[in-house]
Amino acid sequence: MAGLIARFDWASTELGPMEHWPPHLTLALANMLRCPMPIATLWGESGVLIYNDPYSRFSGARHPGLLGMKIREAWPEAADLNDRVLKVCLAGGTLTYEDQELSLNRDGVYKPLWVDLNYSPLVDDAGTPVGAMALVVETTDKVLADRRLLMERERFAQLFEQSPSFMVLLQGSSHRIELANPKYLELVGDRTLVGRTVAEALPEAAEQGYLAMLDGVYTSGRAATAFGARFDIQQHAGEPVSERYLDFVYQPIRDTSGAVTGIFVEGLDVTERVAAEAKRDALIEFTSQLRGLADVDDISLAAARILGQTLKVSRAGYGRVDHDTDMLRVQCDWTAPGVPTLQGELCLRDFGTFVDSLKKDELVRVTDVRTDPRTAVAAQALESRSARAFMNIPVVEHERLVAVLFVNQSDVRQWTQEECEFMREIAGRTRTATERARSESELRGNEAQLREMNESLERTVTERTNELMEVEAKFRQSQKMEAIGSRAA
Repeated sequence: MAGLIARFDWASTELGPMEHWPPHLTLALANMLRCPMPIATLWGESGVLIYNDPYSRFSGARHPGLLGMKIREAWPEAADLNDRVLKVCLAGGTLTYEDQELSLNRDGVYKPLWVDLNYSPLVDDAGTPVGAMALVVETTDKVLADRRLLMERERFAQLFEQSPSFMVLLQGSSHRIELANPKYLELVGDRTLVGRTVAEALPEAAEQGYLAMLDGVYTSGRAATAFGARFDIQQHAGEPVSERYLDFVYQPIRDTSGAVTGIFVEGLDVTERVAAEAKRDALIEFTSQLRGLADVDDISLAAARILGQTLKVSRAGYGRVDHDTDMLRVQCDWTAPGVPTLQGELCLRDFGTFVDSLKKDELVRVTDVRTDPRTAVAAQALESRSARAFMNIPVVEHERLVAVLFVNQSDVRQWTQEECEFMREIAGRTRTATERARSESELRGNEAQLREMNESLERTVTERTNELMEVEAKFRQSQKMEAIGSRAA
């Protein structure tokens, strides 16, 4: 560095040619160059940068371009910090930072690092501060080691147990489960975890690609994140597979040598958020579809399709109801693959007493037809139609049941309040759209009838006019013949 400093064109800086430098500056540089610690000196109000060999190694690929630069231009990513340093030191003060985190671009990429920083003023022969001296000691390795030790200790803490997010600690390349908090146990359900590998305890995770993802993190040492990732799991024996959506991070754990020894998994079950977003998008899509539909059957089918696909049920549909006979006529419905249609007529009374609730304009929500008192006697008939669980939204006009919007599920299902509200919203928009379609259809019929009447009237007037013209022509001909006869006599 002494050689670089000696050859540098200082005349182009605020310091001027080296031969004109004052003794206090050359003395400070001589002491700096002899120091084995990374030191940088910042001269003047702009902080012209001169540093020693250890600091050049700290600077990485930015050296030797930093030499002679103003400090704000040399390290723009730390401009605020250096502004404060110059302000304090030029006022005669000192600053100290321990394990200060910075993000510096030393080798073409911004990377976090930690440093101990000590700043003190540089003074001239009169004792006036004319710059700042910075002692820079990188503590990144120590900070990261301390953090690893802290995480190791905190894994036994109560916070781990009470965390609102799910957490699991995996050890070794086989990803053996060492710890799992209650939220993680809630996610995966009834199964033994601790002491078993992920492949043994959660074979469905391996089948869905998550084991390969863990292998990648362990091998590369790079963290992996996912947002709204789908995870299908049977949480309890005898229950259907549950479709969950997760936000999570796989964070590699390293020993003091930097080798990966395990993976820390943390995340949130965001199934409700994903479902809410899907319902919002579905309502937007449905509203857009309704603008181009004028036929009641087309509107009903669009409602059935959006309900079926969004709620992921076995069947969804819309049908007209005869209030007196309880007959439901389904013009169209949407069905999942392998589920038969309900198109046609069927008597609602044959499937239980829930029709009485519909006539009272009440939503009907049945989790299991076998246990619900309104449907237990007809459970077999309902199950044969892929309706182990269902929801019905009635359409009542003038205290009479006229239609019903329905969704069916082939297995037991606990309908959420959010799903009920979504179905109500679809039902309301469907009813508005069908009423509009009927009104427009009636209007078009009235317009056609009016046009026909106008055309009939025009034809009548034309025919009458023609008749009068023929009579008038005959009358004139008659008069003409009489005149001819009179002259002949």
